[in-house]
Amino acid sequence: MRWLSMRIESQLQTLVILDVDIEQARHTLTQFETMTWRVELREIDGARFVVLPAGSLERPPWTVGGQPAVRLSSE
Repeated sequence: MRWLSMRIESQLQTLVILDVDIEQARHTLTQFETMTWRVELREIDGARFVVLPAGSLERPPWTVGGQPAVRLSSE
């Protein structure tokens, strides 16, 4: 019983550490999205796109996932 109790306590401590790590990663992601203005780089079937925030282009030449995009040259 003592071994099982120690094992459970160890797992609980690990869970707390992982929760903190996840929260830090979410914070970092939020900062990263803010710094990059939510611009994404995507590759779809070999074609490369810069996906822009919604509403950033009036008549976008391409859309990816419903968001305006600009297709990059393959050269």
